[in-house]
Amino acid sequence: MMGSLESIILNKRKILIYTPSSYNSSKCSYPVLYCNDGDIMEKSIKKIIEKVEKSNEENKTYECIIVMIYPINRGEEYTPWKSKNPFDNSIFSGNGDKYLSFINNTVKSFIDNNYRTIRDKSYIMGYSLGGLISVYAMYKIFNFKKAACISSSLWYDGWLEFVKNNKIINKDSEIFLSLGKNECKTKNKIVSKVQENTYETYKSIKNQININGKVEIVLNEGGHFSNVEERYLSAIQWLNKKELKEKNEKSYL
Repeated sequence: MMGSLESIILNKRKILIYTPSSYNSSKCSYPVLYCNDGDIMEKSIKKIIEKVEKSNEENKTYECIIVMIYPINRGEEYTPWKSKNPFDNSIFSGNGDKYLSFINNTVKSFIDNNYRTIRDKSYIMGYSLGGLISVYAMYKIFNFKKAACISSSLWYDGWLEFVKNNKIINKDSEIFLSLGKNECKTKNKIVSKVQENTYETYKSIKNQININGKVEIVLNEGGHFSNVEERYLSAIQWLNKKELKEKNEKSYL
């Protein structure tokens, strides 16, 4: 890994911050990727970053700052409203709005004030319930321009009704949805709806964004816990991919 990792505590919460290799030797400002599930990412972050840096070197992706936010309680923070947990009949607390406010008003403010950031290029990403809250964020916070949602828990009770009855705040939003092909193959009747709900979410979002926006859905091999490292890598690459806007191969940032 050529870039740097720094661990901080912000409001009693652990946050891991990656800055790319060019950060200290340049005066450039960078997009920022805010990642839920910091505890999951930490397990393989160096391998993921090494592959991201290779993509940067090959001029396929832009460099970015990655902010990994550790959860205190996933069932409280990553859920948009109260609902029964289909795995053990406990109750999800539904404190997602409070959590997103913390990211937007506390974490983003700290990062923007202490690092060289492109303030209007802030992205959000998450896995499972962390993916659910990432999609939800696009309906609540204008500051996030892109979202990558991996194996998202879109089986969540009331989710489809929410998506169909609400609108994405930023009509230029770009959203990446990825899911394992086998995630719907479960005896749990609620969770088995995840693929159907992901496709329905895709269709709803497609109708809510304009021509400058984008939504993409990708099916991966395996189940919910398969190839986690590769799914993170694909999501980060999608968020930071360089795209041609002219035939002369000029790219944009």
